[in-house]
Amino acid sequence: MKAVKDAVSGCAGGFTFTAEGQEAQQFTKVAPGKPVGSGDESAAFTIDGKTDGGETTVNAEVVRHGSTVATYYALNLAALAGKKADTSIPEEIVTAQESKLK
Repeated sequence: MKAVKDAVSGCAGGFTFTAEGQEAQQFTKVAPGKPVGSGDESAAFTIDGKTDGGETTVNAEVVRHGSTVATYYALNLAALAGKKADTSIPEEIVTAQESKLK
């Protein structure tokens, strides 16, 4: 979990990612967020990136329950068409998953 939190601050200014055989993807900003999960430890962050159609935001959360680590992501695929939508991670989904991990 410390590595996740360190990466959020270390990547605050953005980064570039290239998947094998794909064009480079530019992420412009990484910022800490407020986790909705509990667990033994949790970290949340937001990643802003550039796409062919403009910009998109990905919200992510990492929650540790003992030796189990769960990750949650939410993104707005409609942003590729220029549409805005809420990209927060629904608390009820995290809560439902956490009940299975306890």
